[in-house]
Amino acid sequence: MNPILALDQGLTGFTVGVTVYFFFIQSPKLAKTMGKEKFVPLMMALTRVWAKTTFLSSTANLAMSLYLSSNGTTMNIYLVAIGWMAMALNWFIVVPAALKAGARSARERKGDHSKDLKEFAVNGGGIDIIRVATASLQLH
Repeated sequence: MNPILALDQGLTGFTVGVTVYFFFIQSPKLAKTMGKEKFVPLMMALTRVWAKTTFLSSTANLAMSLYLSSNGTTMNIYLVAIGWMAMALNWFIVVPAALKAGARSARERKGDHSKDLKEFAVNGGGIDIIRVATASLQLH
């Protein structure tokens, strides 16, 4: 197997795996065990790390895919580009909005953390973008 193709597939698996683990395994488990008061500030910090990591890995994935497609390897570059655009949108627009919404909600409530998670997750948006990114990278 071509080592660059293996790297491309590894980056795709990493980006999708980290995203699925972060949102569908780790987050519900932490929310349940820690409670909302401790969970929301931790999740806000982890979201920033997740967004940066997946943006960088999807950028490298796009670069590898472009290199492979220019050298005659058959692949659907459009799916990788859609996944990258979704991750870039997350990093530059969605995550900052979610972090601002979560911080604003925490300041407004001071002790009442029952709505912080909703403000962070819903007003920040992004779950549909995460679905698009994950699906397009999986299909790649």
